[in-house]
Amino acid sequence: TFPRTTVGNTSTPRSVTLTNNQTVALNFTGIATTGPFTITTNNCGTSIAAGARCTISLTFSPTATGTATGTLMFADDAPNSPQTVTLTGTGH
Repeated sequence: TFPRTTVGNTSTPRSVTLTNNQTVALNFTGIATTGPFTITTNNCGTSIAAGARCTISLTFSPTATGTATGTLMFADDAPNSPQTVTLTGTGH
């Protein structure tokens, strides 16, 4: 969840950490967002080692007042791909 942000402005970044709980490397085919959310830093690259973690930083830029939702999606070669994180923020 992002802090209330004035329409037309951009929030401070928030981070999401992904942990690879597999015993093999996790290879990404894509990392993307939906809604008024933007990836500002991607430390995940194209793969992470078994047991490793990586971090994505995101910002929220509301285009209207009220609650906005979106998704951060990690598409990869894991059996349960894609992994998703629900993103929310409020524009005012």
